[in-house]
Amino acid sequence: LLALTTTAQSIIPLYPEGIPCANDLEEEEVMRKDIGRMVTSVHTPLLEHHAPVPHLATGAAIMVIPGGGYTIEAWGHEGEDIAHYFLTEGLQVFILKHRLPRKESAPRKSHVALDDARPGVQTTRLQADSVGINRDQMAVMVLSAGGHLAAPAAVHHWHS
Repeated sequence: LLALTTTAQSIIPLYPEGIPCANDLEEEEVMRKDIGRMVTSVHTPLLEHHAPVPHLATGAAIMVIPGGGYTIEAWGHEGEDIAHYFLTEGLQVFILKHRLPRKESAPRKSHVALDDARPGVQTTRLQADSVGINRDQMAVMVLSAGGHLAAPAAVHHWHS
């Protein structure tokens, strides 16, 4: 319980110099009793970073990509709840918030989610030294549609 209540959290933008193929959507979230917080519209893709309490830190990290059929992101039970578990195991956790293809206009639908997942992986790797992550102990965890998205993102080779 201590790890859950003293967790540091930061927001890391994926595109500090401007979002390619930016949309004009407003960020939207809703709460549901069965699955908790749901992201229903994304304008600004980002990573939400959660760090374990220092005495539990293992040097390992995981990027979590919540599912939701590309219509929503099940941020509560497939993002934050998963993060809390891994924090108690001493891992750094990065939860990816990506744009949702079903909310995008036709020219962007086919690529915005992958366009966001790739810099998510790269940004997580770039954060390694500054937050005490061993680059050989990094993983991506996915749920549902997040798995469909993570496969090409995880196998893409990054130079960082």
